[in-house]
Amino acid sequence: MPKSRKNKHAKHNNHWKRARMVSDNIIMETRESWYDIAGGGLELKARHKSHGMPLRSVDIEAIKKLMLNWRVRVLIYCKAPDGTRYTEERELITAERCKLPELDDFFKSQKKDALQSVNHTHVFDTGFIAETLTDAERDRLRNPEAA
Repeated sequence: MPKSRKNKHAKHNNHWKRARMVSDNIIMETRESWYDIAGGGLELKARHKSHGMPLRSVDIEAIKKLMLNWRVRVLIYCKAPDGTRYTEERELITAERCKLPELDDFFKSQKKDALQSVNHTHVFDTGFIAETLTDAERDRLRNPEAA
């Protein structure tokens, strides 16, 4: 009996495997002004840290299901009456591994704190930039004196 042959392309199209490979090297960014009412969610711009290339949508969908460490920068975009633009930024490291969709709740809770430090009449947009971290990077950033 002949051995069954696997599809040669199957290993090249394994989105889980690819997502795991790129998961330690991505940055995702969103702003509330990018909210898609028709689609019912925030639009994410995702790219590789090292070379800046955008991620494919299939990679993003697979990455949404992975438990990862994140460095989150909460951004409050402001514009003063004289036209001067400035950004209030808070950088946080997630305490535990979490999935990308859970960052939305994390962002909303941290945004409230960040909004208290700026003049509310100057705020025109908010957003976050989420960057994946390896376990070692997370530990080093959370405990710099231990490194």
